Amino acid sequence: MTDPTTDPMRNPVNAPRPIHPEPGTPQVTRHPLRGAAAGLIAGIGVAVLLISFSVIAFGTRAPIVVIAAGGVLGIAVGLLPPPLGRKPGDAPPPYVAAPTPGAPAAPQPPPEPAEPLD
Repeated sequence: MTDPTTDPMRNPVNAPRPIHPEPGTPQVTRHPLRGAAAGLIAGIGVAVLLISFSVIAFGTRAPIVVIAAGGVLGIAVGLLPPPLGRKPGDAPPPYVAAPTPGAPAAPQPPPEPAEPLD
């Protein structure tokens, strides 16, 4: 007889996970093309900085290598899942300003005008 705690048919914790997610679950979106574009732009910026500070020479292949490395790094970052935290459908928490100490709770009406002097 099988142990009910390790049998996947009797214990749903040990059941195999489905390959396809159930309908209605949020899908994780990744953006490798955005990552590649951002990586290429960052690579160009790093290459320009390295050339301007005389770390690498302009006429060599080093700037192209730096730009390509930025593109590859951007694609790698674009393939990573989004950071943990809020779910895609969650709204941000409402902003409630804290009252400043010493400030009046509500604006006070202006004082009554004084009688004109004769």
